[in-house]
Amino acid sequence: MGLTETSYNIKCNYLLDEKGNCLSVTKELVNTEGKSALVIMFSSAVKNTKITDNTSHLLWNNMLHLGYTKVTTWNLFPDYKNRTEELQKANLSVLKKLLKNKDSYTSVIVAWGSCKEYAKAVINEKKAVYKVLESVKDKLFQIIDSEHRYSGNALHPLYCGNYFGFQWELEPHKIVDLKTEDKKIESTNKGTPTEDGFSKFKKQLQGNASTTDH
Repeated sequence: MGLTETSYNIKCNYLLDEKGNCLSVTKELVNTEGKSALVIMFSSAVKNTKITDNTSHLLWNNMLHLGYTKVTTWNLFPDYKNRTEELQKANLSVLKKLLKNKDSYTSVIVAWGSCKEYAKAVINEKKAVYKVLESVKDKLFQIIDSEHRYSGNALHPLYCGNYFGFQWELEPHKIVDLKTEDKKIESTNKGTPTEDGFSKFKKQLQGNASTTDH
């Protein structure tokens, strides 16, 4: 029985600032036709560009499964814990540059999840990002599962990959009413009991645990 050896090349480009903060990553299957996506997430889990974290790994494999061979990731916060106004301003300018040639992306996927979704800093960044995304609102999508068992706004690739890997679909993402977001901040600051999106999603995952492949 004869054996055939095949190989392919994956190219990764990292955009770093002078302090080593990673502002965007582009991963591409070289010399392979396919779709391209810009994926907007929350914050990078690792600082070493030679290490691929679980989120990036799951995102890449599932996007390949959907026919995407070029994926650019950009985060709301390059470093949430050590965020500064200067860093966030530079980060947003990178997003604007990425979207200058909006035709280079088949889809722009909003996937920042629900991490710290009621924090004022997070909502302010989302406001700024949504203003930029107005120019590509016809290309905005979010991840759902193919059997529609899970629901949520802008679900994060880590959860999607863990709980319904290779069952991804994309559905249109609508820009959230920012006035509603302001009300959430106000009620949370007053101490009104609220259940954030992650808590709801966690309960849903626990309820489906017995029927979900891990």
